[in-house]
Amino acid sequence: MIHLTHEQIAKRAYEIYLRSGSLPGRDEENWLAAEIELKREIETAKVTATPKPNGHSSVPAPAKAAPVVVATKPAPPVIVPPVIAPAVTVTHTASVPSCGCAPTPAPKAKAKTSKPRKTKARF
Repeated sequence: MIHLTHEQIAKRAYEIYLRSGSLPGRDEENWLAAEIELKREIETAKVTATPKPNGHSSVPAPAKAAPVVVATKPAPPVIVPPVIAPAVTVTHTASVPSCGCAPTPAPKAKAKTSKPRKTKARF
């Protein structure tokens, strides 16, 4: 069984992130690709480290695995409508004495005054 540490996977995922052009939003893909690469490298090292018929084993330097390229379409942008609070007007009436406020009198209607009309003189 292959045991990988969190630090090993995180380091390789960061390398993949940099190799792929530092594209945001692909954390999970980079993490999974890092696990796959590291497991392949360990498996390759195990296969090449098998003993030879003469009893000696050769352990070459681990070979670099080919980069895993995952082609995906970029996610469409999410359009979130702005939150608009409804306009609420609170008025106190005499029927609501529980709020502790003094009742607000209703606004007085203004009396219309007529202004003298200007007319042009015709000659």
